[in-house]
Amino acid sequence: MRTIFFRWDRVQRVVSGHKRLCVVACLSFLILFTVYNHYERNQSANRPRGAKPQGPFSSRDLMGPAKMADYDNMAAGNSKLHHKDIGRRKEVETPATLLSDDNEIPVHPHNRVVSLVDALEYEFAYPSSNVKHFLGDFYCPACFGDSLCKDFDKKFQFPNAGRTSPLAQNGVYFGLKAANKEPIVGKLLVEAERYGKFHQFACQGKDSLLEGDSCDVNGAIVELLKQDLSVARLREFAAEMDPNEEEEYSILRCLSERFLQQAKSAYDIDKDNVLSTNESAKLLTTFLLNPEPIIFQVFHYNQGWPFPSFLGACGRMAVFEHSGSPLRYYYEDTWETRMKLTLKVLELVDKLTNNDQGWVIMPTDLGYDNIVVNSEWELYVIDVEDVVILDLASMPGDLLVEREVCNEDCFYDLTVKADEPEEDKTCVQPYKHIGATYYFLCHEILTDEAKNMSDMDYETLESPNPGGLLHDPPEDIEKDGTLASLLNECLYENTPGGRMKAVTELKALLKKWLGLDSQLTFDKDR
Repeated sequence: MRTIFFRWDRVQRVVSGHKRLCVVACLSFLILFTVYNHYERNQSANRPRGAKPQGPFSSRDLMGPAKMADYDNMAAGNSKLHHKDIGRRKEVETPATLLSDDNEIPVHPHNRVVSLVDALEYEFAYPSSNVKHFLGDFYCPACFGDSLCKDFDKKFQFPNAGRTSPLAQNGVYFGLKAANKEPIVGKLLVEAERYGKFHQFACQGKDSLLEGDSCDVNGAIVELLKQDLSVARLREFAAEMDPNEEEEYSILRCLSERFLQQAKSAYDIDKDNVLSTNESAKLLTTFLLNPEPIIFQVFHYNQGWPFPSFLGACGRMAVFEHSGSPLRYYYEDTWETRMKLTLKVLELVDKLTNNDQGWVIMPTDLGYDNIVVNSEWELYVIDVEDVVILDLASMPGDLLVEREVCNEDCFYDLTVKADEPEEDKTCVQPYKHIGATYYFLCHEILTDEAKNMSDMDYETLESPNPGGLLHDPPEDIEKDGTLASLLNECLYENTPGGRMKAVTELKALLKKWLGLDSQLTFDKDR
Protein backbone atom coordinates (compact mmCIF):
# COMPACT_ATOMS: atom_id res chain seq x y z
CA MET A 1 0.00 0.00 0.00
CA ARG A 2 2.87 2.36 0.89
CA THR A 3 4.47 1.65 -2.48
CA ILE A 4 1.25 2.46 -4.24
CA PHE A 5 0.88 5.80 -2.42
CA PHE A 6 4.54 6.60 -3.13
CA ARG A 7 4.11 5.96 -6.83
CA TRP A 8 0.89 7.96 -6.98
CA ASP A 9 2.66 10.86 -5.34
CA ARG A 10 5.37 10.71 -8.04
CA VAL A 11 2.70 10.73 -10.72
CA GLN A 12 1.14 13.84 -9.18
CA ARG A 13 4.47 15.61 -9.11
CA VAL A 14 5.19 14.73 -12.74
CA VAL A 15 1.75 15.89 -13.89
CA SER A 16 2.06 19.08 -11.90
CA GLY A 17 5.45 19.70 -13.46
CA HIS A 18 4.06 19.24 -16.94
CA LYS A 19 1.30 21.73 -16.20
CA ARG A 20 3.86 24.29 -15.14
CA LEU A 21 5.89 23.55 -18.27
CA CYS A 22 2.85 24.07 -20.48
CA VAL A 23 2.02 27.36 -18.79
CA VAL A 24 5.59 28.58 -19.22
CA ALA A 25 5.61 27.51 -22.88
CA CYS A 26 2.35 29.30 -23.59
CA LEU A 27 3.49 32.47 -21.89
CA SER A 28 6.78 32.36 -23.78
CA PHE A 29 4.92 31.92 -27.07
CA LEU A 30 2.68 34.91 -26.32
CA ILE A 31 5.65 37.09 -25.35
CA LEU A 32 7.58 36.16 -28.48
CA PHE A 33 4.50 36.68 -30.61
CA THR A 34 3.91 40.15 -29.11
CA VAL A 35 7.54 41.16 -29.58
CA TYR A 36 7.52 39.93 -33.19
CA ASN A 37 4.29 41.80 -33.89
CA HIS A 38 5.60 45.00 -32.29
CA TYR A 39 8.89 44.76 -34.19
CA GLU A 40 7.15 44.37 -37.54
CA ARG A 41 4.91 47.34 -36.92
CA ASN A 42 7.84 49.52 -35.97
CA GLN A 43 9.83 48.35 -38.99
CA SER A 44 7.02 49.36 -41.33
CA ALA A 45 6.22 52.63 -39.56
CA ASN A 46 9.83 53.79 -39.27
CA ARG A 47 11.04 52.87 -42.74
CA PRO A 48 11.53 56.06 -44.79
CA ARG A 49 9.33 56.33 -47.82
CA GLY A 50 11.23 55.14 -50.86
CA ALA A 51 13.73 53.12 -48.80
CA LYS A 52 14.21 49.42 -49.43
CA PRO A 53 13.27 47.11 -46.58
CA GLN A 54 16.16 45.71 -44.56
CA GLY A 55 16.61 42.93 -42.07
CA PRO A 56 15.18 39.45 -41.74
CA PHE A 57 11.74 40.43 -43.00
CA SER A 58 12.87 42.08 -46.23
CA SER A 59 11.69 39.28 -48.50
CA ARG A 60 8.26 39.37 -46.86
CA ASP A 61 8.03 43.10 -47.37
CA LEU A 62 9.28 42.96 -50.94
CA MET A 63 6.65 40.44 -51.92
CA GLY A 64 3.98 41.91 -49.65
CA PRO A 65 1.30 42.47 -52.29
CA ALA A 66 1.99 39.10 -53.86
CA LYS A 67 1.83 37.22 -50.60
CA MET A 68 -1.18 39.24 -49.58
CA ALA A 69 -3.02 38.05 -52.68
CA ASP A 70 -1.99 34.46 -51.89
CA TYR A 71 -3.37 34.66 -48.37
CA ASP A 72 -6.54 36.37 -49.55
CA ASN A 73 -7.08 33.56 -52.02
CA MET A 74 -6.37 31.01 -49.30
CA ALA A 75 -8.90 32.64 -47.02
CA ALA A 76 -11.44 32.97 -49.79
CA GLY A 77 -11.17 29.31 -50.68
CA ASN A 78 -11.48 28.12 -47.11
CA SER A 79 -15.23 28.12 -46.96
CA LYS A 80 -17.87 27.61 -49.62
CA LEU A 81 -20.57 30.07 -50.45
CA HIS A 82 -24.13 29.05 -49.82
CA HIS A 83 -25.18 29.38 -53.44
CA LYS A 84 -28.84 29.08 -52.66
CA ASP A 85 -28.66 32.43 -50.86
CA ILE A 86 -26.98 34.30 -53.72
CA GLY A 87 -28.95 37.32 -54.84
CA ARG A 88 -31.41 37.38 -51.94
CA ARG A 89 -32.03 40.79 -50.41
CA LYS A 90 -33.60 39.70 -47.13
CA GLU A 91 -31.62 42.14 -44.99
CA VAL A 92 -30.56 44.60 -47.66
CA GLU A 93 -33.35 47.10 -48.05
CA THR A 94 -31.22 49.95 -49.43
CA PRO A 95 -27.54 50.50 -50.17
CA ALA A 96 -27.30 52.50 -46.94
CA THR A 97 -27.76 49.34 -44.85
CA LEU A 98 -24.39 48.10 -46.07
CA LEU A 99 -22.94 50.08 -43.18
CA SER A 100 -23.03 47.91 -40.08
CA ASP A 101 -24.25 49.29 -36.77
CA ASP A 102 -21.05 48.32 -34.96
CA ASN A 103 -18.28 49.94 -36.95
CA GLU A 104 -19.91 51.47 -40.02
CA ILE A 105 -17.72 49.37 -42.34
CA PRO A 106 -19.45 48.31 -45.58
CA VAL A 107 -20.24 44.62 -45.50
CA HIS A 108 -18.82 42.69 -48.43
CA PRO A 109 -21.46 40.51 -50.13
CA HIS A 110 -19.27 37.41 -49.99
CA ASN A 111 -18.05 37.43 -46.40
CA ARG A 112 -16.40 34.21 -45.31
CA VAL A 113 -15.44 32.72 -41.99
CA VAL A 114 -11.73 31.91 -41.84
CA SER A 115 -10.68 28.91 -39.74
CA LEU A 116 -8.38 29.25 -36.72
CA VAL A 117 -5.55 27.50 -38.55
CA ASP A 118 -5.79 29.90 -41.49
CA ALA A 119 -6.02 32.81 -39.08
CA LEU A 120 -2.77 31.80 -37.36
CA GLU A 121 -0.99 31.31 -40.70
CA TYR A 122 -2.24 34.69 -41.81
CA GLU A 123 -1.17 36.37 -38.58
CA PHE A 124 2.36 34.94 -38.74
CA ALA A 125 2.71 36.21 -42.31
CA TYR A 126 1.06 39.58 -41.65
CA PRO A 127 1.05 40.29 -37.93
CA SER A 128 -0.18 43.88 -38.20
CA SER A 129 -3.91 44.54 -38.28
CA ASN A 130 -3.30 47.66 -40.36
CA VAL A 131 -2.88 47.89 -44.12
CA LYS A 132 0.13 50.20 -43.90
CA HIS A 133 2.64 47.36 -43.70
CA PHE A 134 1.90 46.16 -47.23
CA LEU A 135 1.36 49.48 -49.00
CA GLY A 136 4.67 49.03 -50.80
CA ASP A 137 5.49 52.75 -50.70
CA PHE A 138 9.20 51.83 -50.94
CA TYR A 139 8.49 50.89 -54.58
CA CYS A 140 7.73 54.48 -55.60
CA PRO A 141 8.05 55.87 -58.21
CA ALA A 142 7.38 52.39 -59.70
CA CYS A 143 3.97 52.55 -58.02
CA PHE A 144 0.44 53.91 -58.39
CA GLY A 145 1.35 57.13 -56.57
CA ASP A 146 2.38 58.58 -53.23
CA SER A 147 -0.13 61.39 -52.68
CA LEU A 148 -1.65 59.61 -49.67
CA CYS A 149 1.50 58.27 -48.07
CA LYS A 150 2.03 61.11 -45.60
CA ASP A 151 0.11 60.30 -42.41
CA PHE A 152 -1.76 57.48 -44.15
CA ASP A 153 -2.82 55.95 -40.81
CA LYS A 154 -4.20 59.28 -39.65
CA LYS A 155 -6.23 59.85 -42.81
CA PHE A 156 -7.78 56.41 -43.19
CA GLN A 157 -9.00 53.67 -40.90
CA PHE A 158 -9.11 50.02 -41.95
CA PRO A 159 -10.25 48.42 -38.66
CA ASN A 160 -10.70 44.95 -40.11
CA ALA A 161 -7.75 44.81 -42.51
CA GLY A 162 -5.35 41.89 -42.31
CA ARG A 163 -5.58 38.74 -40.21
CA THR A 164 -8.98 37.05 -40.38
CA SER A 165 -10.83 39.97 -41.90
CA PRO A 166 -13.75 38.86 -44.09
CA LEU A 167 -13.55 42.29 -45.73
CA ALA A 168 -10.08 41.67 -47.16
CA GLN A 169 -10.97 39.62 -50.21
CA ASN A 170 -8.93 39.61 -53.41
CA GLY A 171 -6.94 42.68 -52.40
CA VAL A 172 -9.99 44.87 -51.64
CA TYR A 173 -10.19 46.53 -48.22
CA PHE A 174 -13.12 48.52 -46.85
CA GLY A 175 -12.49 51.35 -44.45
CA LEU A 176 -13.35 54.89 -43.41
CA LYS A 177 -11.98 58.39 -43.73
CA ALA A 178 -10.72 59.28 -40.29
CA ALA A 179 -12.02 62.86 -40.50
CA ASN A 180 -15.70 62.28 -41.31
CA LYS A 181 -16.15 58.49 -41.20
CA GLU A 182 -17.19 58.34 -44.85
CA PRO A 183 -16.70 54.84 -46.32
CA ILE A 184 -13.76 54.19 -48.65
CA VAL A 185 -12.29 51.27 -50.56
CA GLY A 186 -8.58 50.43 -50.76
CA LYS A 187 -7.45 48.23 -53.65
CA LEU A 188 -4.13 46.50 -54.23
CA LEU A 189 -5.25 46.18 -57.88
CA VAL A 190 -2.58 43.74 -59.07
CA GLU A 191 -2.00 40.01 -58.56
CA ALA A 192 1.35 38.47 -57.75
CA GLU A 193 1.96 37.03 -61.21
CA ARG A 194 1.60 40.40 -62.90
CA TYR A 195 3.95 42.06 -60.42
CA GLY A 196 6.50 39.40 -61.31
CA LYS A 197 6.16 40.17 -65.01
CA PHE A 198 6.45 43.88 -64.32
CA HIS A 199 9.60 43.50 -62.23
CA GLN A 200 11.27 41.26 -64.78
CA PHE A 201 10.31 43.63 -67.59
CA ALA A 202 11.70 46.63 -65.72
CA CYS A 203 14.91 44.78 -64.96
CA GLN A 204 15.13 43.38 -68.49
CA GLY A 205 14.44 39.79 -67.55
CA LYS A 206 16.43 39.57 -64.33
CA ASP A 207 14.79 37.64 -61.52
CA SER A 208 15.70 40.51 -59.26
CA LEU A 209 13.69 39.54 -56.22
CA LEU A 210 15.07 36.01 -56.31
CA GLU A 211 18.68 37.13 -56.63
CA GLY A 212 19.07 39.16 -53.50
CA ASP A 213 17.39 42.26 -54.93
CA SER A 214 20.17 42.74 -57.43
CA CYS A 215 17.97 45.03 -59.52
CA ASP A 216 16.53 48.32 -58.35
CA VAL A 217 13.02 48.30 -59.85
CA ASN A 218 12.55 52.02 -59.24
CA GLY A 219 15.81 52.90 -60.94
CA ALA A 220 15.07 50.50 -63.79
CA ILE A 221 11.71 52.15 -64.53
CA VAL A 222 13.31 55.59 -64.49
CA GLU A 223 15.93 54.34 -66.99
CA LEU A 224 13.14 53.46 -69.42
CA LEU A 225 11.91 57.04 -69.41
CA LYS A 226 14.90 58.75 -70.99
CA GLN A 227 12.61 59.42 -73.95
CA ASP A 228 9.17 61.01 -73.83
CA LEU A 229 6.29 58.69 -72.92
CA SER A 230 4.34 58.26 -76.17
CA VAL A 231 1.55 55.95 -77.36
CA ALA A 232 4.05 53.97 -79.44
CA ARG A 233 6.45 53.52 -76.51
CA LEU A 234 3.64 52.44 -74.17
CA ARG A 235 2.59 49.74 -76.63
CA GLU A 236 6.19 48.69 -77.06
CA PHE A 237 6.64 48.37 -73.30
CA ALA A 238 3.38 46.38 -72.98
CA ALA A 239 4.51 43.97 -75.72
CA GLU A 240 7.85 43.44 -73.95
CA MET A 241 6.10 42.80 -70.64
CA ASP A 242 3.57 40.30 -72.10
CA PRO A 243 5.26 38.88 -75.22
CA ASN A 244 3.16 35.69 -75.21
CA GLU A 245 -0.20 37.32 -74.59
CA GLU A 246 -2.51 36.20 -77.40
CA GLU A 247 -5.64 38.01 -76.27
CA GLU A 248 -5.82 41.68 -75.47
CA TYR A 249 -8.49 43.61 -73.63
CA SER A 250 -6.20 46.51 -72.94
CA ILE A 251 -6.49 50.25 -72.70
CA LEU A 252 -3.39 50.36 -74.93
CA ARG A 253 -5.13 48.50 -77.75
CA CYS A 254 -6.73 51.63 -79.21
CA LEU A 255 -5.04 54.29 -77.09
CA SER A 256 -5.24 57.75 -78.65
CA GLU A 257 -2.92 60.69 -78.30
CA ARG A 258 -5.80 62.74 -76.85
CA PHE A 259 -6.35 60.27 -74.03
CA LEU A 260 -2.62 60.07 -73.26
CA GLN A 261 -2.41 63.86 -73.01
CA GLN A 262 -5.34 63.91 -70.58
CA ALA A 263 -3.68 61.17 -68.55
CA LYS A 264 -0.43 63.14 -68.45
CA SER A 265 -2.35 66.19 -67.26
CA ALA A 266 -3.90 64.15 -64.43
CA TYR A 267 -0.43 62.98 -63.32
CA ASP A 268 1.13 66.44 -63.60
CA ILE A 269 0.87 66.99 -59.85
CA ASP A 270 2.71 70.32 -59.78
CA LYS A 271 0.72 71.55 -62.82
CA ASP A 272 3.77 72.88 -64.64
CA ASN A 273 2.64 71.25 -67.93
CA VAL A 274 5.71 69.02 -67.90
CA LEU A 275 5.84 65.50 -66.46
CA SER A 276 8.83 64.96 -64.22
CA THR A 277 10.63 61.63 -64.32
CA ASN A 278 8.89 60.53 -61.12
CA GLU A 279 5.47 61.54 -62.45
CA SER A 280 6.13 59.71 -65.72
CA ALA A 281 7.27 56.61 -63.83
CA LYS A 282 4.00 56.47 -61.87
CA LEU A 283 1.98 56.95 -65.05
CA LEU A 284 3.90 54.23 -66.90
CA THR A 285 3.59 51.82 -63.97
CA THR A 286 -0.15 52.38 -63.75
CA PHE A 287 -0.67 51.93 -67.50
CA LEU A 288 1.18 48.61 -67.43
CA LEU A 289 -0.21 47.18 -64.19
CA ASN A 290 -3.81 48.39 -63.91
CA PRO A 291 -5.14 51.55 -65.63
CA GLU A 292 -8.12 51.95 -63.30
CA PRO A 293 -6.71 55.00 -61.42
CA ILE A 294 -5.94 56.70 -64.74
CA ILE A 295 -9.43 56.10 -66.13
CA PHE A 296 -11.15 57.33 -62.97
CA GLN A 297 -9.12 60.56 -63.13
CA VAL A 298 -9.55 61.24 -66.86
CA PHE A 299 -13.28 60.39 -66.73
CA HIS A 300 -13.99 62.10 -63.42
CA TYR A 301 -17.27 61.53 -61.62
CA ASN A 302 -17.69 65.31 -61.21
CA GLN A 303 -18.08 65.50 -64.98
CA GLY A 304 -20.95 63.00 -64.90
CA TRP A 305 -18.99 59.85 -65.66
CA PRO A 306 -20.31 56.71 -63.90
CA PHE A 307 -17.07 55.90 -62.05
CA PRO A 308 -16.07 56.21 -58.37
CA SER A 309 -13.97 59.11 -57.16
CA PHE A 310 -10.25 58.31 -57.01
CA LEU A 311 -8.84 59.73 -53.77
CA GLY A 312 -5.19 58.96 -54.43
CA ALA A 313 -2.62 56.24 -53.84
CA CYS A 314 0.22 55.21 -51.61
CA GLY A 315 2.67 52.79 -53.13
CA ARG A 316 0.70 49.88 -54.49
CA MET A 317 -2.63 50.65 -52.90
CA ALA A 318 -5.17 52.95 -54.58
CA VAL A 319 -8.00 54.44 -52.51
CA PHE A 320 -11.48 55.23 -53.85
CA GLU A 321 -14.76 56.51 -52.53
CA HIS A 322 -17.16 53.72 -51.62
CA SER A 323 -19.85 54.01 -54.31
CA GLY A 324 -22.61 51.63 -53.26
CA SER A 325 -23.79 48.05 -53.08
CA PRO A 326 -23.56 45.51 -55.93
CA LEU A 327 -26.43 45.25 -58.36
CA ARG A 328 -26.58 41.58 -57.31
CA TYR A 329 -28.42 42.65 -54.14
CA TYR A 330 -31.45 43.68 -56.18
CA TYR A 331 -31.88 40.44 -58.06
CA GLU A 332 -34.98 39.48 -56.07
CA ASP A 333 -36.42 42.95 -55.63
CA THR A 334 -39.83 43.92 -56.97
CA TRP A 335 -40.52 43.76 -60.71
CA GLU A 336 -40.95 47.56 -60.81
CA THR A 337 -37.59 48.21 -59.11
CA ARG A 338 -35.84 45.74 -61.41
CA MET A 339 -37.35 47.42 -64.48
CA LYS A 340 -36.12 50.81 -63.25
CA LEU A 341 -32.64 49.44 -62.55
CA THR A 342 -32.56 47.83 -66.00
CA LEU A 343 -33.40 51.18 -67.56
CA LYS A 344 -30.63 52.87 -65.55
CA VAL A 345 -28.10 50.20 -66.54
CA LEU A 346 -28.97 50.74 -70.21
CA GLU A 347 -28.58 54.50 -69.74
CA LEU A 348 -25.21 53.91 -68.06
CA VAL A 349 -23.96 52.02 -71.12
CA ASP A 350 -25.36 54.80 -73.32
CA LYS A 351 -23.19 57.26 -71.41
CA LEU A 352 -20.11 55.08 -71.92
CA THR A 353 -20.63 54.59 -75.64
CA ASN A 354 -22.52 57.67 -76.86
CA ASN A 355 -21.44 60.97 -75.30
CA ASP A 356 -20.61 64.48 -76.47
CA GLN A 357 -16.91 64.04 -75.60
CA GLY A 358 -16.47 61.51 -78.40
CA TRP A 359 -15.38 58.50 -76.34
CA VAL A 360 -16.43 54.87 -76.55
CA ILE A 361 -15.57 53.20 -73.24
CA MET A 362 -15.95 49.44 -73.37
CA PRO A 363 -15.50 47.64 -70.00
CA THR A 364 -15.23 43.94 -70.69
CA ASP A 365 -16.79 42.91 -67.37
CA LEU A 366 -20.23 44.39 -66.78
CA GLY A 367 -21.30 41.76 -64.27
CA TYR A 368 -23.53 42.03 -61.23
CA ASP A 369 -20.63 42.71 -58.87
CA ASN A 370 -18.96 45.39 -60.99
CA ILE A 371 -21.97 47.70 -61.18
CA VAL A 372 -23.04 49.24 -57.87
CA VAL A 373 -26.01 51.28 -56.68
CA ASN A 374 -25.70 54.07 -54.14
CA SER A 375 -28.27 55.53 -51.72
CA GLU A 376 -29.39 58.01 -54.40
CA TRP A 377 -29.97 55.13 -56.83
CA GLU A 378 -27.07 56.23 -59.01
CA LEU A 379 -25.12 53.49 -60.79
CA TYR A 380 -21.32 53.25 -61.07
CA VAL A 381 -18.90 50.87 -62.77
CA ILE A 382 -16.24 49.98 -60.21
CA ASP A 383 -13.92 47.67 -62.18
CA VAL A 384 -12.29 48.80 -65.42
CA GLU A 385 -9.02 46.89 -65.28
CA ASP A 386 -9.76 45.45 -68.73
CA VAL A 387 -11.20 48.14 -70.94
CA VAL A 388 -10.95 49.35 -74.53
CA ILE A 389 -11.30 53.08 -75.17
CA LEU A 390 -11.95 54.50 -78.64
CA ASP A 391 -11.50 58.14 -79.55
CA LEU A 392 -14.23 59.04 -82.05
CA ALA A 393 -12.87 62.57 -82.45
CA SER A 394 -10.41 61.26 -85.01
CA MET A 395 -12.88 59.07 -86.91
CA PRO A 396 -15.46 59.80 -89.60
CA GLY A 397 -19.03 59.66 -88.34
CA ASP A 398 -20.15 57.03 -90.84
CA LEU A 399 -18.02 54.43 -89.05
CA LEU A 400 -20.78 54.13 -86.44
CA VAL A 401 -23.11 52.50 -88.99
CA GLU A 402 -23.26 48.73 -88.58
CA ARG A 403 -22.53 46.96 -91.84
CA GLU A 404 -22.63 43.32 -90.77
CA VAL A 405 -24.17 41.00 -88.23
CA CYS A 406 -21.87 40.83 -85.22
CA ASN A 407 -22.20 38.18 -82.53
CA GLU A 408 -19.90 36.23 -80.22
CA ASP A 409 -17.38 35.10 -82.86
CA CYS A 410 -17.25 38.60 -84.28
CA PHE A 411 -16.64 40.13 -80.85
CA TYR A 412 -13.90 37.62 -80.14
CA ASP A 413 -11.92 39.20 -82.97
CA LEU A 414 -11.80 42.40 -80.91
CA THR A 415 -9.73 40.67 -78.24
CA VAL A 416 -7.10 39.00 -80.40
CA LYS A 417 -3.87 40.76 -81.25
CA ALA A 418 -3.43 41.24 -84.95
CA ASP A 419 -0.65 39.30 -86.68
CA GLU A 420 0.08 42.44 -88.69
CA PRO A 421 -0.51 45.39 -86.30
CA GLU A 422 -0.21 47.93 -89.11
CA GLU A 423 -3.18 46.26 -90.83
CA ASP A 424 -5.31 46.01 -87.69
CA LYS A 425 -8.67 47.67 -88.33
CA THR A 426 -10.06 47.00 -84.85
CA CYS A 427 -9.77 50.56 -83.62
CA VAL A 428 -11.70 52.03 -86.55
CA GLN A 429 -14.74 49.79 -86.04
CA PRO A 430 -16.56 51.59 -83.21
CA TYR A 431 -19.90 49.96 -84.03
CA LYS A 432 -18.39 46.59 -83.09
CA HIS A 433 -17.20 47.89 -79.72
CA ILE A 434 -20.52 49.53 -78.95
CA GLY A 435 -22.37 46.37 -79.94
CA ALA A 436 -20.04 44.25 -77.82
CA THR A 437 -20.70 46.42 -74.75
CA TYR A 438 -24.45 45.86 -75.03
CA TYR A 439 -23.86 42.19 -75.76
CA PHE A 440 -21.85 41.82 -72.51
CA LEU A 441 -24.60 43.63 -70.62
CA CYS A 442 -27.37 41.42 -71.99
CA HIS A 443 -25.26 38.29 -71.53
CA GLU A 444 -24.21 38.96 -67.92
CA ILE A 445 -27.12 40.89 -66.41
CA LEU A 446 -30.30 41.16 -68.46
CA THR A 447 -30.75 37.48 -69.41
CA ASP A 448 -30.11 33.99 -68.02
CA GLU A 449 -27.41 33.29 -70.62
CA ALA A 450 -24.40 33.64 -68.29
CA LYS A 451 -26.11 31.57 -65.59
CA ASN A 452 -27.00 28.81 -68.06
CA MET A 453 -23.42 28.67 -69.33
CA SER A 454 -21.98 28.54 -65.81
CA ASP A 455 -24.39 25.99 -64.32
CA MET A 456 -21.92 23.16 -64.95
CA ASP A 457 -19.38 24.94 -62.71
CA TYR A 458 -21.92 26.45 -60.33
CA GLU A 459 -20.50 24.91 -57.16
CA THR A 460 -16.94 26.04 -57.88
CA LEU A 461 -17.63 29.64 -58.88
CA GLU A 462 -16.85 32.31 -56.32
CA SER A 463 -19.74 34.54 -57.44
CA PRO A 464 -22.10 32.50 -59.61
CA ASN A 465 -24.37 34.47 -61.90
CA PRO A 466 -27.90 34.51 -60.42
CA GLY A 467 -29.66 34.98 -63.77
CA GLY A 468 -31.39 37.75 -65.69
CA LEU A 469 -32.44 40.88 -63.82
CA LEU A 470 -35.72 40.87 -65.74
CA HIS A 471 -36.67 37.38 -64.53
CA ASP A 472 -40.24 36.36 -63.70
CA PRO A 473 -42.11 39.15 -65.51
CA PRO A 474 -45.87 39.52 -64.97
CA GLU A 475 -47.97 36.94 -66.79
CA ASP A 476 -49.32 39.31 -69.42
CA ILE A 477 -45.82 40.53 -70.33
CA GLU A 478 -44.51 36.99 -70.52
CA LYS A 479 -47.38 35.89 -72.77
CA ASP A 480 -46.88 38.89 -75.06
CA GLY A 481 -43.34 37.69 -75.85
CA THR A 482 -41.98 41.10 -76.91
CA LEU A 483 -39.57 41.35 -73.96
CA ALA A 484 -38.11 37.91 -74.60
CA SER A 485 -37.75 38.69 -78.31
CA LEU A 486 -35.86 41.96 -77.68
CA LEU A 487 -33.51 40.35 -75.16
CA ASN A 488 -32.81 37.51 -77.57
CA GLU A 489 -31.96 40.00 -80.35
CA CYS A 490 -29.58 41.75 -77.94
CA LEU A 491 -27.81 38.44 -77.44
CA TYR A 492 -27.96 37.10 -80.99
CA GLU A 493 -28.22 39.78 -83.64
CA ASN A 494 -30.05 38.61 -86.77
CA THR A 495 -29.68 41.67 -89.01
CA PRO A 496 -27.05 44.44 -89.16
CA GLY A 497 -27.94 46.99 -86.49
CA GLY A 498 -30.49 44.62 -84.95
CA ARG A 499 -28.90 44.70 -81.50
CA MET A 500 -28.96 48.50 -81.19
CA LYS A 501 -32.53 48.63 -82.52
CA ALA A 502 -33.56 46.06 -79.90
CA VAL A 503 -31.90 48.08 -77.12
CA THR A 504 -33.73 51.25 -78.23
CA GLU A 505 -37.06 49.42 -78.31
CA LEU A 506 -36.36 47.81 -74.92
CA LYS A 507 -35.82 51.21 -73.29
CA ALA A 508 -39.03 52.54 -74.81
CA LEU A 509 -40.94 49.46 -73.65
CA LEU A 510 -39.66 49.76 -70.07
CA LYS A 511 -40.62 53.42 -69.94
CA LYS A 512 -44.09 52.54 -71.22
CA TRP A 513 -44.60 49.85 -68.57
CA LEU A 514 -43.31 52.21 -65.88
CA GLY A 515 -45.52 55.05 -67.10
CA LEU A 516 -42.54 57.35 -67.43
CA ASP A 517 -42.99 60.61 -69.28
CA SER A 518 -40.19 62.39 -67.42
CA GLN A 519 -37.02 61.60 -65.46
CA LEU A 520 -36.75 58.21 -63.83
CA THR A 521 -37.18 58.35 -60.04
CA PHE A 522 -37.02 55.94 -57.11
CA ASP A 523 -38.70 55.96 -53.75
CA LYS A 524 -35.71 56.58 -51.46
CA ASP A 525 -37.71 55.73 -48.34
CA ARG A 526 -38.69 52.24 -49.40
